[in-house]
Amino acid sequence: MLDARLKITSDGLAQEIIDRATAVADLKASVNGNTVTFESSVPATSHVVAHALNTPFVTVAMWVKQDDGTFRNDIAQITLTNNNSLTVDLTVAKDIRVVVTAPLDV
Repeated sequence: MLDARLKITSDGLAQEIIDRATAVADLKASVNGNTVTFESSVPATSHVVAHALNTPFVTVAMWVKQDDGTFRNDIAQITLTNNNSLTVDLTVAKDIRVVVTAPLDV
């Protein structure tokens, strides 16, 4: 009888571990699916970033490549063109890196 109870408990724990691992994987996929990165290939004064997140509510982090090759957070005009793209306008042609994130309904 004790062996049967232990088997039920161990089977339940094994299933709980599988369920939790699946939930974590699903959450990671959801978070990663709501984040897009962009790196320009040539310096320009205007960069269009197509993020395809289909929402007007995004958070944007942007860095500009400096003359010494480092990327620094800088001030630039960012225009949300539509629900799937944005435009970064600079006063001087530079390369940029951008991270666009949409909020999640958790």
